[in-house]
Amino acid sequence: MQLTKEQSGRILLVEDEPDTRTLLSELLEYYGFQVDSVATVPLALERLEHDCYQIVLTDYVTGRLCDAERDAHALLDAAAPGPAACLTGWSPVPESLIKRFAFVTRKPFGSESLLADIAQVMKSPPRPDDAEKVLRYFDALTRKDWDGLVALCSEDVAYRVTGHHPELSQEVVGRKGLKELSARAFEAYPDASFEVRELVSLPKGAVARYRGQWSSPHDKPVSFEAVVAFGFSQDYIAQISVRMDMERLNQLQQDTFNT
Repeated sequence: MQLTKEQSGRILLVEDEPDTRTLLSELLEYYGFQVDSVATVPLALERLEHDCYQIVLTDYVTGRLCDAERDAHALLDAAAPGPAACLTGWSPVPESLIKRFAFVTRKPFGSESLLADIAQVMKSPPRPDDAEKVLRYFDALTRKDWDGLVALCSEDVAYRVTGHHPELSQEVVGRKGLKELSARAFEAYPDASFEVRELVSLPKGAVARYRGQWSSPHDKPVSFEAVVAFGFSQDYIAQISVRMDMERLNQLQQDTFNT
């Protein structure tokens, strides 16, 4: 399997003004992008808990002006390792955010300039070695080879399972923490296996859509689909963000051990 680099891609659009949201969505879809659109940053954060996009486009102020900077930082954190860009009108964007956004475009803007900015962010070609690292990561998960898994990662690798589930949502930093968490998490699923369904490149990472499968105590097969966003640093995986429908996974786990 190879990383794909499409002319278009998946975009999350955050815009509180309905007419502008519709116009931008239609424009991007006309040029081949798949667009999910929401009106506020909190709604965007919900989307990013279980999905990943090749770029997030957000209006700077989608709620109260006093919350705009905080909301923007939260959105950038949630989008990572994928890029986010800002569309703004009269409101000035702080320098700390300008440094983090892939680009900042002032309204009004022409469609050609916006499309050129998006293309510039998404133009980086996929690296075959990155695809190999991702596939080796999932192979190590399936074989429960925790030493082999962390060897693919940087010393300070950041691992996160998004969401707000008290048991399933996790965040660790470093190889030791990742190894311990992985061994603990899969102790109850010795036969768990993973099939990568799609790999898509990001400017500094990749998105893997996969299907996980395991057996219940009564040998009933259980499967679940999710997304992992990888960030790369030099030759290592430096960031792993697992995104899934926590409610559905929790129900599947209950069914696994109660049937």
